[in-house]
Amino acid sequence: MSINYLDYCQYLLSSQINYTLTNFADHIQEFSHDTINRYLNSEDLTSELLWEKVRSGLENHLYDPDGDGKTKLDHVADMLNDAIFKKKILFSQVLMDSWYAAQKLMSLIDNWGKIYYVPLKKNRLVDDTGGQNKYQPIEQLTWSELEQEQGKLIKINKFPRDKKVKLFRVTVSANRTEYIATNDLIQFMN
Repeated sequence: MSINYLDYCQYLLSSQINYTLTNFADHIQEFSHDTINRYLNSEDLTSELLWEKVRSGLENHLYDPDGDGKTKLDHVADMLNDAIFKKKILFSQVLMDSWYAAQKLMSLIDNWGKIYYVPLKKNRLVDDTGGQNKYQPIEQLTWSELEQEQGKLIKINKFPRDKKVKLFRVTVSANRTEYIATNDLIQFMN
């Protein structure tokens, strides 16, 4: 039995996280990794051909705030809900951009029992004193050596009173520092 472009396109459509040839070979008993590799090297699989074959299998409801009245946060929540409950995709962690660091979305992910990691902007107001002092921008926090290694518990302004997250200060370069928040309170940096 020989492989054809339909086999490969079906694999690309059905694979959720791993698109490697070895993963394809591991899941399709009839084809070895070498067979698939030889086929792909001998065929001229253009992006147009691939699009023609997979187009009908794609869901065509993308972000459309004017048409559906939903925000980007609503769409992300819908996508995560769909991945968890409809598609039954197994995952434990959600990595997000700082734009999605909203209380509603972070709380939703937390309620689903998933762990999130999200960068917070340096001017985000937080409290690391347990309510003894006013909220202050993240960049004004002081960090002990232990907190630098293990993170620090903080409360983000306008989050529920008892909801704390762990914050990590990551030096990316001499003039750039990132602040990463997670609901995994036992997390620490290596």
